[in-house]
Amino acid sequence: MKTSLFFYLLVPIAIFGEIFEVNSFEQIVVPEEKNLLVILDIDNTLIRLKQDLGSDQWFYHRFDELKNGGRSSSEALSRVAAEFNGIQSLSQSQLVEECIPKFLEGLRQKGIPFMGLTFRSFELSKRTHQQLNDCGIRLQTDVFDRKPQFLDHDTFLFSFDGAIFTNGGNKGIAFLKWLDFFSQKWEHIVVVDDKLAHLEAVEKAAQIAKIKFTGFRYGHLDGLVKEFCPNRTQLQYSFIKPLVDGTLHLVAEEKI
Repeated sequence: MKTSLFFYLLVPIAIFGEIFEVNSFEQIVVPEEKNLLVILDIDNTLIRLKQDLGSDQWFYHRFDELKNGGRSSSEALSRVAAEFNGIQSLSQSQLVEECIPKFLEGLRQKGIPFMGLTFRSFELSKRTHQQLNDCGIRLQTDVFDRKPQFLDHDTFLFSFDGAIFTNGGNKGIAFLKWLDFFSQKWEHIVVVDDKLAHLEAVEKAAQIAKIKFTGFRYGHLDGLVKEFCPNRTQLQYSFIKPLVDGTLHLVAEEKI
């Protein structure tokens, strides 16, 4: 696999790019080219929660559950985002693969810049970096503007410390706005994400910006996602629901 990918990356590729399926970061080969940027998804790509509740797969399940219960898409998204943020703030994360810090350090040693591009909201920006740091991951901060700032106040698109937080927005559009905001110029981007739809969105953005695109659909956790158990997360959620709902004080009073 490495041989074929490496051969591919040595050959000039079209602007439209190509997307590869990989199951491990050890299968990803990044060419040493000038003006190349590596873009990394975070949830289910770099890190994941230790429990199912609050996981990436839980988020989408919960969203569908709320919609099926009669809420509009915007209402469902607002509700699940609030729950997701609360759970993430209370939860510990772990690496998706133990080899990931070594992979990133290899990029750093070769002088290849890399950044995060996540579906998360700006409210979780500091917590996200805490989770990454706890797992031994440091995003690139010497190439980009580190300070927290909104790139689009209408959509709450946010940039902080080497990562873009799309607030649930389209990753391709977010990438284009980031390019424009910071006047960034790249000839080639390599994108790693567990979701094909996000890769395709960034690929379309690369076409617009006339940037060479190479994508890796990262499937290391496909089995875990497929085995997602809603009943298990409902049980887990029951333990913290009063805290998320703001009714913990009532539970405490009942116990006294």
